[in-house]
Amino acid sequence: MKLLLVVAAVLAVASCASISLEDLEFHAWKLKSYHSPSEEAHRRQIWLNNRKFVLVHNILADQGLKSYRLGMTYFADMVCLLAHWRVSTSGRQESWCL
Repeated sequence: MKLLLVVAAVLAVASCASISLEDLEFHAWKLKSYHSPSEEAHRRQIWLNNRKFVLVHNILADQGLKSYRLGMTYFADMVCLLAHWRVSTSGRQESWCL
């Protein structure tokens, strides 16, 4: 019963706060500091894009459409400087980094 009250209280506080699950994940993931709030916002957006790519890829891997899984690393808030494009067999454009 006490656990239920604690969970309800936590959910009530969390619903009032403007912190999203993605914000919590990003701050739990990053073990570094950035030079400015604008740089952190930029790095967070890159991290979110990379996170989405990893999640979608792993869903495809779970369905047997990809032969390997991806994960988020320490470098997930960085961009690829050299991207190559190809057209997949489905006609969609895909990119990958060298």
